[in-house]
Amino acid sequence: MLKMFRDKNSRDLILAASVLVLAIVLLLTAGSRIFGRSTTIVSADIDRIMGEHPAFKEAMARFQSEITSMSGKLEKLQGAERIKEQQRLQMELQKIAAKLQEEAMSRVMKDVESIAKSKGYDYIIDKKSMVAGGKDVTGEILSSLKGGDKPEEETPLLPMIPVK
Repeated sequence: MLKMFRDKNSRDLILAASVLVLAIVLLLTAGSRIFGRSTTIVSADIDRIMGEHPAFKEAMARFQSEITSMSGKLEKLQGAERIKEQQRLQMELQKIAAKLQEEAMSRVMKDVESIAKSKGYDYIIDKKSMVAGGKDVTGEILSSLKGGDKPEEETPLLPMIPVK
């Protein structure tokens, strides 16, 4: 389902970012102990959250819609014109996929940060980067995303409909 979001470069980038975050968390944790403030560090399965997040489901639906639309355009063409258009559309699809992935990732991170703040978590580390300790809050995050425990600031407002 998320093959377009799991190429080797993306995994390497996520791994590098996770290691960097872990190093920063360790430094901050040591600093917080010096000043007497306790730090709450939890872990979450980011892949699972991304797979179940509405933003990624919407991105996949939009991407499938683009593919269907472009396939319809290609069916009308023949020969060299079709090959040229197919190459152009493939490049366009790559740009669309990157844009959709960026938008979805931004929404996921915003939602996870909001949930972390509302639950009092200082840091949420990817489960794969957590060596030991740290409560797994994947279920709590997914429950919050599905509306079971959504923070007040993230609750969408419904438009007012005048009644006559």
